[in-house]
Amino acid sequence: MTTLTERLKEAMDELELHKPVDLARYCGVSEGLVSQWFSGATSLGPKPLKAFARKSKFSLDWLTDGRLPKYRLDGASSEGPGATDEAIADRMRVEITVMDSLDFGETEMLEIYRKIKPEDQEALKDHAKRMIPVETAAHKSFRRNKP
Repeated sequence: MTTLTERLKEAMDELELHKPVDLARYCGVSEGLVSQWFSGATSLGPKPLKAFARKSKFSLDWLTDGRLPKYRLDGASSEGPGATDEAIADRMRVEITVMDSLDFGETEMLEIYRKIKPEDQEALKDHAKRMIPVETAAHKSFRRNKP
C-alpha cells in the first residue's frame, strides 16, 4: 500500500504539477496544508479530497488510501454524486480508527490483500478461514457438561 505522500507525488506527476504550491492551487488550499499532507501531520481532509477528485481523474478510494481503481471509470465521484463532505469524513475517520488499531502483521496482511486481484482475495479469505481451529464435537460436548 502506498502512503499519502507517494500518492500525492504520483498524482502531481500525472497532472504535471511540479511544486507543492501548484498542488495547493489545484486543490484550492494553502501551501501550508499541502506541506502538512506531505509531512504526515494531517490527512487529506474531505473537502480538498472531494475537490481534488472532482477536478482530476483519480478515484476517492485511491486518493484516500490507495485502493484501486486508481482512476474514476465514469468521470463521476467514486462516492457517488450525492455524497456529502460529512459522509466522506465519516468514512475516513472509521478507516483511520481501524488502521490505528491494527498491529504490524495485520497491517501487512491488509496491504497484501489490497494489492491482489479480487478473485485472489476470495481465495485468500477461503484459505484463511480453513486455518482457523475448529472445536471438535467431543470438545464442545465436554464444555457443555462442565459444572
